[in-house]
Amino acid sequence: MDHSVSRRKVENLVSAGSHQARKLARRFSLKRLVRNVWPSKRRKGVRRFVDPSIGREGLFRTLNDRNVKYVVLRWFENVPEWPEGEDIDLLIDVDDLHLVDDLFVTNSREIPCDVYGTGPAKNACWKGLSYYPPYLAEQIVQSRTLYRDLCYIPDEDHYFLSLAYHALYHKGSASGLPWDDNDAARKSSKQQSDHDYADRLKAAAPAKFIDTSMTMKGLECLLTSQSWNPPVDTLRRYASLRPELAQFLPPPIENKDGELIVVLFRQSAVDNHILEEAISLFRQKHRLEVVGQHELSTESAKLASKHIRGGNWDEGPFPQSGGLPAVALALFDYHPVEPTPAEKEQYPYIQNRRVLFKKEIRRLQNKRLPKSQWNNCVHSSDDELEGLEYLEIIDPSFHAEVQTQLSYLRRNYKTPEPVIRSLRKPANRSKTELVEWNGQEAVRKTFRPSFKRFCDREIFIYQTLGPKLETVPELLDFDEYSFVLPKYENCLASLSLRKQGKLLKPYANQVIELLRATFALERAIIDFHPGNLILTPGGDLYFVDFEFAQPIPDWPSSFMQSPDLVGLPPGFSGDRPSNLPENGYSYDDFWKPIFQCSLEELIQQCDVDPTFAAEQSLSIADLPSGGNSDSRLRQAG
Repeated sequence: MDHSVSRRKVENLVSAGSHQARKLARRFSLKRLVRNVWPSKRRKGVRRFVDPSIGREGLFRTLNDRNVKYVVLRWFENVPEWPEGEDIDLLIDVDDLHLVDDLFVTNSREIPCDVYGTGPAKNACWKGLSYYPPYLAEQIVQSRTLYRDLCYIPDEDHYFLSLAYHALYHKGSASGLPWDDNDAARKSSKQQSDHDYADRLKAAAPAKFIDTSMTMKGLECLLTSQSWNPPVDTLRRYASLRPELAQFLPPPIENKDGELIVVLFRQSAVDNHILEEAISLFRQKHRLEVVGQHELSTESAKLASKHIRGGNWDEGPFPQSGGLPAVALALFDYHPVEPTPAEKEQYPYIQNRRVLFKKEIRRLQNKRLPKSQWNNCVHSSDDELEGLEYLEIIDPSFHAEVQTQLSYLRRNYKTPEPVIRSLRKPANRSKTELVEWNGQEAVRKTFRPSFKRFCDREIFIYQTLGPKLETVPELLDFDEYSFVLPKYENCLASLSLRKQGKLLKPYANQVIELLRATFALERAIIDFHPGNLILTPGGDLYFVDFEFAQPIPDWPSSFMQSPDLVGLPPGFSGDRPSNLPENGYSYDDFWKPIFQCSLEELIQQCDVDPTFAAEQSLSIADLPSGGNSDSRLRQAG
């Protein structure tokens, strides 16, 4: 039975149950019940009511007198007359919203008015989003023209485009628009809607848009051609409210070959100096590759803030805002982790649960701040599709650089042969897989390009010692970042160290022979322990995993002082496994309990001259020695 799979299933069930419990607790909370019984008189949402003493006409003239930058979005054709039962829809520059508060009252519901800001603002948003993406909302207001010497409205093009956007994305199928031309032809009567949007759009269409199909697909095509379609993250929010809009979403990018994650550090993260610590966390804990880093200028930060997150960069659930995006970090995850059902329910578009590390980064910063200063210091893409769009918005040249690097990483990490199964959990540096190689089963170990030096070390040992020692496998194949070894059945796998020791006790000569050979090469294996040995059912022993085998300064003159026998010298600064003790492993740590004798006794049993040096000839002929040995690598692929 696979206990890890069972444990994961239990964790998923517990996570899903906890999520549902939290939802029910929120739904039936005392606070919510009290709010339903005694509603607050505080204004919430976009709906206002115009002071009846000034009326609609007075409202427009007062806005003009105060130089408020606004437009009436629609249904203004007959002003000062107004359609009965119709509310006024105002789009107001977000910086001018404070100039209109006194024009509305709470003791009359005679003249309804919906007030939207050109950017995110409390009580001036739609479903937590800017009514139109800020860059489009600003265009609408900037295009305004005075209508009938009374109110400002969008110009002809922007009126039509804003009405099409409203009908398609805000209303969806509730607009009454047919899905496409075939759907329109099939319907004998129009769907019920508060307005006949198809006829309204036809009447409003400028000459250049007159041939537009007034259907949902036709409008989506038109808005996309005019760069009026919402960004992916915004469209996904719309689709959660209007499921029929999901058909306009571009397909997600499969992450079987890894996934791009784009992290946007907001200004507070820069001010509180957490970038380096966060990047270290990404690399060490989450095993992510940093593909690129880009600091946003003031202008690019403003541009990004108007296109990303629906334009909403306010404080959210925190006491303060984290500010605008300041630094974009492109990360690559070689091995994405599937989210739990509860996580998928809460974040429908994530494919990799590691994107939720943003919660960890927020805690990392906020634990250093007074609670009154807590803020959301980081935002991340839900998936690669969003991430690529973020980069394109921030800087097209940075986007191109990241795309090039992603192609390079994927191409060099992809396994060229059919993979039978993974032989171990993907590590920080590499993956090891059982593959079909030239008609036989073999083992391919592939390294991430940034860890090429580890691959080089292994290839050097196999290439150099494989033809000389029966206990070192010979390479079947290798390239820049990977190599192929024969497949061996390992009797030591899954055994305890004590049981491994019983099986390995007769192989003292082979262990010493390997250590003498690497000593002659002036290489310390460093990570030399029984877990890196293979013992076949036929009794053949093989040594593998030489990725830490490296030269050490001031190489000892005597084999008895080999770093793999006595431990690493003080101050060693080379590559080492994360769990390696400060002084490394010595003979006493692993091999003395197995061979049950001291090092001196073992050397005597194996008939080895304890005083021989690396320069002396060994029974292994023609071994290269010294620091230039790496030059022999990759001479014949």
